[in-house]
Amino acid sequence: MQGDGNILVLKKVCKEFPGVKALDSVDFTLRKGEVHALVGENGAGKSTLMKILSGAYVKDSGTIEFDGNVVDIQSPKASEKLGIAIIYQELNLINRISVAENVFLGRAPKKNGVIQWKKMYKDAKALFNSFDINLDVSKCAREFSIAQQQIIEIIKAVSINARVVIMDEPTSSLTDNETQILFRIIRSLKEKGISIIFITHRLDEIFEISDRLTVLRDGCYIGTKDVKDITKSELIKMMIGRELKQQFPQRNVQIGEECFRVEHISDGSKVKDVSFYVRKGEVLGFAGLVGAGRTETMRLIFGADKRTKGKVFIKNKEIQIKQPKQSVSEKIGFVTENRKEEGLFLKLPVRNNIVSVAIDKIKTLKILDFRKEREFCEKYVNDLIYILPLSTRQLYF
Repeated sequence: MQGDGNILVLKKVCKEFPGVKALDSVDFTLRKGEVHALVGENGAGKSTLMKILSGAYVKDSGTIEFDGNVVDIQSPKASEKLGIAIIYQELNLINRISVAENVFLGRAPKKNGVIQWKKMYKDAKALFNSFDINLDVSKCAREFSIAQQQIIEIIKAVSINARVVIMDEPTSSLTDNETQILFRIIRSLKEKGISIIFITHRLDEIFEISDRLTVLRDGCYIGTKDVKDITKSELIKMMIGRELKQQFPQRNVQIGEECFRVEHISDGSKVKDVSFYVRKGEVLGFAGLVGAGRTETMRLIFGADKRTKGKVFIKNKEIQIKQPKQSVSEKIGFVTENRKEEGLFLKLPVRNNIVSVAIDKIKTLKILDFRKEREFCEKYVNDLIYILPLSTRQLYF
């Protein structure tokens, strides 16, 4: 039940990166026991603000009050000590250890310095059972789907007895059923007086689960409203700064002839006899619940997994793809579901990631030409610049 008073008050918070003012005098107030949606387009400053609260970033100026006291959050440990937990959109589980170990990471129950494994598994199981979630806590995290791992992250955050839980796009990989499980958890937390900051791009979810909402735009505070007092159209206007008369642009593309076809592709397990074709200028969507085989089908086509049968055609010519390198040579691109682990070299600069599949284009006499690399990256960033948030535009340098 929503309580009286504020648990969190941010005043005039600023954060600047080289060439980018990510937050410009942002205000934010969170009441005890409320679900407060933080809303805005990509690049609006939502994640930056939450990283300041979680201790990942340190604010440049402004004040943060927690439960009536001015605090200075300098690290994630300091944030956790206050009772602030954050669930990032990018999962932070350790895949090779059990669910229970992930939940109690750094906080395992001990007796005389020895971990009490039975108690840890029992406590983890009880925690999941308290939210009516049936899950084997002794299994490694990697054995569960992305959606199930998201649920594990949520339970992990709850387990530290947090007073404020920040959820950054928590439903991005959940089915409708799993989203309802999440909402049940949120309502349960709310009944216990825990406050939730809920970040999502799905407007329907805001109106279903949130009490209030705050809108950010281009790093600036736009306003705070009670959800019951605002319409979806009014919310969109606050987010983009103008009335949205057309949600999707009109498409004037002439659909052409067939350019890509898949026939009876299978992996002998989850993907069974899948066929489809795509025409020039066409956008073909694949729908299905988590576990339906969408990702697995695309991995088979790209050569990331081995198929047991099936054929792939480009312009009616069959092509043999047994590994991703062959797909790249045929000018087939693949943006993976799990980009953090499968799609990017996280320790390398953005420009290295951009050219990783086009090394031949930046060579001079078989030697890497870093001038060409920079020119190559600039070209592609400039081609896509209009859809990138301002903060992202600086990263590849």
